[in-house]
Amino acid sequence: MNKISWEQYQEISTKMILDFQKDSDPKDRHCLVVGWNWDSGTEVLKWIANDPNTDKATALVIYWSACPRANSKPFENREEVLERA
Repeated sequence: MNKISWEQYQEISTKMILDFQKDSDPKDRHCLVVGWNWDSGTEVLKWIANDPNTDKATALVIYWSACPRANSKPFENREEVLERA
């Protein structure tokens, strides 16, 4: 039996999930997003977010699960950092 690499596993599992999602209903898609482990990558989430058949509520779950405020910069530029130091 040949072993596959983690990258190969990720590629295969992503393809399987996307194949299933193409025919899934909005409730199934939403459940997948709510339970998504972000350590599994974002390719599936990007596909779901860009698919016009995705419900707006599901897109919002993806957005807020990404912690958008945690990734924002508290300062506008370098000068503002120096002013507050």
